[in-house]
Amino acid sequence: MRAGVARFYWAHLSGARRVLDLGCAYGDLAKYKPAGVSVYGLDVNMVALADANQYEHVLHCDLDQAVLPL
Repeated sequence: MRAGVARFYWAHLSGARRVLDLGCAYGDLAKYKPAGVSVYGLDVNMVALADANQYEHVLHCDLDQAVLPL
């Protein structure tokens, strides 16, 4: 995700303090998050989650096979 695309999303999420990013991949949305925002990412790709972990709280989850974890 390019920085401009992320800014577009964050403009529509203004005021959010916690965001759930389903299918977060490499954590690009969280990479560009505003200060004070927590991003929680879920993805099935363990390799991508290893990168996303530096930007957000991540959890491995296959939504086709499971219920959202608590």
